[in-house]
Amino acid sequence: MKKLQELIVGLLVVVTFPIWIVAIIILKLFEKPANLEPAEVEAWLQKMAAGEIDEYWWDDFLSIPIKDASLDAIREECELIWDPRGRFLKRTGENSYELNHSGRQRVQNLIEECHRIENRDAQ
Repeated sequence: MKKLQELIVGLLVVVTFPIWIVAIIILKLFEKPANLEPAEVEAWLQKMAAGEIDEYWWDDFLSIPIKDASLDAIREECELIWDPRGRFLKRTGENSYELNHSGRQRVQNLIEECHRIENRDAQ
């Protein structure tokens, strides 16, 4: 009986796996970029600089492209900053990280870039 249950579960996984892949691809195709303003992106960066976010909360920002190409470039840069194998984080626990000095400096540069974008858009 247990073998039969394992076989049924295995078949369900094999049969539904392609369906999930197709569904994910379709969702990605119709995903709309976020229409964020420079101040909103800056708010995310300020929270990151202050250490007020965790990896899951930050992933919300990283996973959705931004409509404005300049702001999206900042989001993409944040992906590099948030990479534990990169040079911008230090380990604070088994699965937790925080910005090191280089990371805080880089985030501050991105905050300044948000200000430049905001001033450009205001003109």
